[in-house]
Amino acid sequence: AFKAGKTYDLHLVNKAGTTHTFTSDDFFKAIAVRKLVAPGGTDEAPYIENIALEGGTAKDLYFVAVKPGTYALHCAQPFHATLGMTGEITIQ
Repeated sequence: AFKAGKTYDLHLVNKAGTTHTFTSDDFFKAIAVRKLVAPGGTDEAPYIENIALEGGTAKDLYFVAVKPGTYALHCAQPFHATLGMTGEITIQ
């Protein structure tokens, strides 16, 4: 859970050998994104629909939590959500 008004660095790691995504349209609309840092470089204040993580990579999302609520998240790769790759993320 994140607290509204605070700045965060969400470190995402994919230890698998295949691509996964961090997908939560409503969560991305409820935060103010500062930057997304990936092995290939940094995107300052990007518009994000989902974050794709290739196998064995990591990315850091720097943001300010803005709008309180509980937001569904899932992996958007084919059949991954049906296999249980889902969850919730909360801003208090």
